[in-house]
Amino acid sequence: MKKKNVMIIVCVVLLLIGIGVGSALFLLNRSKNDQEPTNEINNKVVKEEVEVEVYSSVLEVSDFFVTTTNVEDASIAYFLNDEEVSFSDVYNKIGEFKVVIKDKDTEYQTILQVIDKESPQLEVQEVTTPQNSTYEIANFVVSCVDNSKEECILEYKDNAMGNYQEIGEYPIVILAKDQTGNAVQKETKLTITKDEQEPIKQNSSTTNNASSNSNTSNNGSSSNSSNSSSSTTNSNSTTNNPYKSYYTKTRTQKEDFKYGVKAVKEITDYYRVKQDNSEELYDSRIISTTYDYSSYNGTTATLKLEAIENASKYSGMANEVVSLVNELRTSLNKSTLSLDSNLTTMAMIRAMELSYGNTFSHDRPDGSSCFTLGYEFGQLFYAENIAHSQSTPNAVFTSWKNSSGHYQNMIGDYTKIGIGINYFNGRYYWVQVFGY
Repeated sequence: MKKKNVMIIVCVVLLLIGIGVGSALFLLNRSKNDQEPTNEINNKVVKEEVEVEVYSSVLEVSDFFVTTTNVEDASIAYFLNDEEVSFSDVYNKIGEFKVVIKDKDTEYQTILQVIDKESPQLEVQEVTTPQNSTYEIANFVVSCVDNSKEECILEYKDNAMGNYQEIGEYPIVILAKDQTGNAVQKETKLTITKDEQEPIKQNSSTTNNASSNSNTSNNGSSSNSSNSSSSTTNSNSTTNNPYKSYYTKTRTQKEDFKYGVKAVKEITDYYRVKQDNSEELYDSRIISTTYDYSSYNGTTATLKLEAIENASKYSGMANEVVSLVNELRTSLNKSTLSLDSNLTTMAMIRAMELSYGNTFSHDRPDGSSCFTLGYEFGQLFYAENIAHSQSTPNAVFTSWKNSSGHYQNMIGDYTKIGIGINYFNGRYYWVQVFGY
């Protein structure tokens, strides 16, 4: 009897050991399965986000996946604020884009961040000029190229550097910024002499993609290309000097800009006359650029895409304006405003109308009220603040805060706000719209 009981106990123990080992193997196998990626579909894992520099080459579809995968037949689409955007060879727009990839019956979604972190590439040169001559910031710039393909913003590090008149040598520091705030500076030299044998001396082969606050105007011009002025300087002939005189001609050149606006450039051509009286053009400089707004034809439909792009491009500055407004409202026990995407698109359009349409007014370029824009979007706004020329969010906020009408709009009983910003012709244009 005792032997029988022992056998029963042994069998029970062996059974329990078997159950324990089986359970352990089951849990181990389950643990291995749990370690597989949860976002894997058909062995394809899409990246959560991809970041590229503006104007870099368009990525292959496979670049959006964690591992190399066969997606040769997949289609890809990009969206900015639910508006589809197309890219051909390069990513030429800054912003955060939703990426939708369709591979047979499977759809993947991810985010593409197109950013601009690179400073402009600036090349400068020394300048020598007679005492009674003038010089411009562009004379010091051989080239300024930004990867965004937009114009560089040129400034002297110290405004006094643009006003030297006495004979001598002066250090010059040129600042070049792009429209997202990346900056670079280069040092060069200005020499002012009594020698009047030739105009400003500089390299003859130049490429300048830049704009300067000191060389721009808001007054448009409609003149056609023509020689408008000239000056001549003689030089004493010597055996070492192959040129006996120098002269300049100034002409205007009109080019298409956008939305019917024309860019009118005043260009100075530099010539020199050899001892045998033959002439050669050795340099050309854009002295100023003005704009002819008489044929402006921008509409809500044509401006909208750039407005959406600008909402992404200037998002950092816009958010800073909203933060300043909400700090003011909080100090007065007012509820904070939320930044609304539709209101922001409308504000961006208004900023473009102010700048490209050359109408600094609460009326639109076609003469209608600014509030008609809300009817086109199906979402009304009830107050608008506008400003121009302030270079930072804090500067424009302070300007509005110190004006009673603008101040009342910022502390009004609204719940939503839209911010518009556009940099054009050497200055920023700012817009706030308020709604519910």
